Amino acid sequence: MTTHQCFLGFLLTLGVLLFLFPGTLHAMSPDIWGRTIAEVQFHCDAPFELKPISQAVTTQPGVRLEPTNLKESIQLIYDHGWFNQVEIFADIDERGRVHLRYELTKKWMVTSLNLSGGYILAPFWPLARADVPYPVLEKSVAVGLHEEFTQERLTQSITTIKELFKKFGWYQCQVVPHIEKDEPSKTVEVDLTILPGEPTTVGKISITGDNFFLEEDIRDFLS
Repeated sequence: MTTHQCFLGFLLTLGVLLFLFPGTLHAMSPDIWGRTIAEVQFHCDAPFELKPISQAVTTQPGVRLEPTNLKESIQLIYDHGWFNQVEIFADIDERGRVHLRYELTKKWMVTSLNLSGGYILAPFWPLARADVPYPVLEKSVAVGLHEEFTQERLTQSITTIKELFKKFGWYQCQVVPHIEKDEPSKTVEVDLTILPGEPTTVGKISITGDNFFLEEDIRDFLS
């Protein structure tokens, strides 16, 4: 086999690996496929109960490592919803067995969400000052409980709440976010205080451009 053929074979193998696996592969070579897995380790950059994941993956000690079961295992980890990066390391010991190590990067997750300080939203008009009912606002808040926290989702949530209050006549609504992050656990507590302000009312209506109807009649019609 020529050097050119070897290089093309390497590129083909690399392309297949990158296509098959959404995770980042380290120290991987075609020699690992078909070998018996001797050990599988899981590490996370934040405290997390990894036992359920370690028991669910298909790359278990004693089975042969194949592209299919490695891909299934990586996808299962991502489907869990708590991780945004999976790195895989593989080593071959003196007995020809494979030792796998999964390095997981945990997402910043919302573990507490509080919405307060607003108005009850009635079907047609706010009735009284009170805490905002969760069934109404939670559906519009992008930073949901037990979901990933991002600045984009926070901004989207604030905008959506303001637009929701505008529909009920509260054009001066402000939303004050208070965010507490815990670095070791990568968890976030979100508190959104809603300050509706004063309801917007019509100050004056000017009617021009039509002499067929009396202004009083048009006003009666509008009221």
